[in-house]
Amino acid sequence: MKKRFMALILVVIIITSLAACADSNAGEQFTWTAVATSGISSFAIRSDGILWAWGNNEDGQLGDGTTRNRHRPVRILDDVTAVSASLTYTIAIRGDGSLWAWGSGRLGDGELRLAPIRRPRWIMDDVIAVSSTSLHVMVIRSDNSLWAWGVNGNGQLGNAAPESRSIFSPIHVWDDVTMVSTGSRHTAAIRTDGSLWTWGGNSVGQLGDGGEVGNNIIRANPAQIMKDVVAVSTGRYETLAICSGDILWVWGDNRRGQLGDGTTERRNSPIKIMDDVAFVSSFFGEHTMAVRTDGSLWGWGHNNNGQLGDGTTIERHSPIKIMEDVASVASGYYHTIIIMTDGSMWAWGRNNYGQLGNGTLENQLTPVEISARRR
Repeated sequence: MKKRFMALILVVIIITSLAACADSNAGEQFTWTAVATSGISSFAIRSDGILWAWGNNEDGQLGDGTTRNRHRPVRILDDVTAVSASLTYTIAIRGDGSLWAWGSGRLGDGELRLAPIRRPRWIMDDVIAVSSTSLHVMVIRSDNSLWAWGVNGNGQLGNAAPESRSIFSPIHVWDDVTMVSTGSRHTAAIRTDGSLWTWGGNSVGQLGDGGEVGNNIIRANPAQIMKDVVAVSTGRYETLAICSGDILWVWGDNRRGQLGDGTTERRNSPIKIMDDVAFVSSFFGEHTMAVRTDGSLWGWGHNNNGQLGDGTTIERHSPIKIMEDVASVASGYYHTIIIMTDGSMWAWGRNNYGQLGNGTLENQLTPVEISARRR
């Protein structure tokens, strides 16, 4: 009887301690440090290293063990430092340099995954950067070597696999690479000397080499485009580069004004758009968002779902100022997510799968906050 009584007391103490711990964290606030979007799903890394996801999940791309869409952020993986999202799968880097993937498609695990992989799966180690689209993936390892897998029909994997149409496991492509970005059928990479190189399809001038364009124009071998480049971002068929001095240059598709030069004319070589740019993001939705060095956010291009965040659905062919105090931005198909300088996260645009993360399916023409409270 005495032993039973003591055991009961111990259980009560444990439950009370856990409740007290839960209460102490219930109101704790965290900030967001990184954000990424696919076409219809969204991902963010919190200041405690936890990856959260929301939006479309039909292919298991959220990684929560289900294929159920989520209208608010759900917790996915701990100790995450970077994340890249494509339409049907997601790839993340953890603090120990390991690369993990989930969803369906070309995950890099040696197979074409038609059935969803609903939880993160280890792919490789020693990774410091990743960029992905629905067709191909590029990763940079700690020795600055570039690796790739996926579809290679337009030579977007580079000259390491000239005869291969598709690769399902990582292959070594190049060396001395510090940053890489994947477009729909092309790739852009910055080398350790600051030079920018592109390769793949050149249907509308997205390679930026000033040469011939067309649906059948393919350049599988990297070509140097510019020098003194510090950052690069690719959309579906466009490329954007920030050069030393914080100058933004763009080229490629411009049918929605996503290059921001005041026209809808495509460009097959770089043109200057604006100064004092710290960060730029473009995706397959044909709109572009840029953060300037003073923290102001600017947007241009397609705006049919209010993805520019200016309160309208008017297409913009030149940059317009959206708001202040922005640290980083990610552009989806038809939505946008930002992290502000205070660490809060805001979103706007299309919300048919809950990709804005505010608990609704209603489109938003102006920013709405996504809570960072512990869940």
